[in-house]
Amino acid sequence: MSVLRAGNTTLEDGKVRICVPIAYETEKEILEESVRIGKSSVADIAEWRIDWYQDVFQPRKRNALSRKIRENLQGKPLLVTFRSRREGGERDITPEAYQTLLDEVIESNMADLIDVELSQGMACVQELIKHAHQMGIGVIVSQHDFKKTPEASNLITTMEQMAGYGADVCKIAVMPQSLADVAALLLATGTMKENHPETLLITMSMGRTGCVSRLCGGLFGSVMSFGSMGKASAPGQVSAKELSDVLWAIERAVN
Repeated sequence: MSVLRAGNTTLEDGKVRICVPIAYETEKEILEESVRIGKSSVADIAEWRIDWYQDVFQPRKRNALSRKIRENLQGKPLLVTFRSRREGGERDITPEAYQTLLDEVIESNMADLIDVELSQGMACVQELIKHAHQMGIGVIVSQHDFKKTPEASNLITTMEQMAGYGADVCKIAVMPQSLADVAALLLATGTMKENHPETLLITMSMGRTGCVSRLCGGLFGSVMSFGSMGKASAPGQVSAKELSDVLWAIERAVN
């Protein structure tokens, strides 16, 4: 069974962890949310969306804030993500600036996990994975499509590419235009897990139509689902408490 340790928890097959985003501009808002996550009985992981942070390109402020966040999380792991605008984030960024920023994040040891966008290119992705692993940091390689859902075979090929680059976790998020698209995402997840049981997956279909994938994705092989406590970071995200209730009910039913 595949297992990735992060902070005081693990990502592993058969157990869906709840990740709560921190998507705010100011230090005050960010710290308040990190306190709520640290005290929460349902949040397993926090994702700091640094593309939202107003001083993201000021290393001293960013690193000092990350230390405070980690203290507030009380041992819960911190996933650090800069989501580029083309993949649904708040800021435009060049591939060179993206790599420099994440290299700084890795070197400062401010994260237990980092998110690396597949679209930044093979060289960037592989170099960031190598650097992160040298520092003992796990890597989620991600791809987001806010317009459509590719065919299941294409989604599988993308996840295989991520795994081939050395990703610890392969993440796919797509936008459905129909219920068939949601089924395609779940089919791709299940098929990938059957063909590559050693690979950890996070997959989701976004928006109202795809919301069910966030709830039942664990049955197909997804090991993490995102739930909000404050500001949602993606369309279709449900509250962490509601997500926890549904995941508990599903786990009880299948076990």
